[in-house]
Amino acid sequence: MVFILAPESGLLEQQSAPLALSVAILAAMALSGESKPADGKTENRTQAYKGMWMKHIVGISAAAVLLYGSITQTLIDKEAMREGTAAAENIARSAYETLIMNGQYDAGKTYAFIGFPCDNPLFCVTPIYEKSNSYAKNGGPWWGNELTQWTWNGIYRYKLGVNLPSCSDTEYTSLLQDENVKAMPVYPEEGSIQEISGIIVVKIS
Repeated sequence: MVFILAPESGLLEQQSAPLALSVAILAAMALSGESKPADGKTENRTQAYKGMWMKHIVGISAAAVLLYGSITQTLIDKEAMREGTAAAENIARSAYETLIMNGQYDAGKTYAFIGFPCDNPLFCVTPIYEKSNSYAKNGGPWWGNELTQWTWNGIYRYKLGVNLPSCSDTEYTSLLQDENVKAMPVYPEEGSIQEISGIIVVKIS
């Protein structure tokens, strides 16, 4: 159902595993503990069956509520994943076009993209994004600094098919502490793309 309603937005196991475990536990609770009257009297037998069916109804109702909640939240998370990915790609594409227009694209250079997409003014998503779980926010801010460089590299290489060689992890860490980088404005403002220590730096946020 989820793949039909929100296709092409990915699925993480965190979105489905809790529901699978919960339904199994509820089903076991609902179907266990069937009581039978010891004396065989009709009224006692009726009361026992009523109690058994009430337990089944409560278990099934709880499972239905969990199923509805899980499907709803999964749809929200999947849409947030789609929106976050699209917004990050748009920022990456815009920055690449700016590099081309400014004559700053050179396959022989290395590049560093500093910052999370979600903190950039061009990052555009709907309110659904904020309602999603943190792991579904593909535009951040859950990326750690050590993942940011790899993530930007992945967007350019695997999503956009663009060759923008990344600087080394050591160089990237050094740039994060560089005062010149800290003083740079945020893309797309003038001066948000500069060459520092032989590396083309794009200040995203």
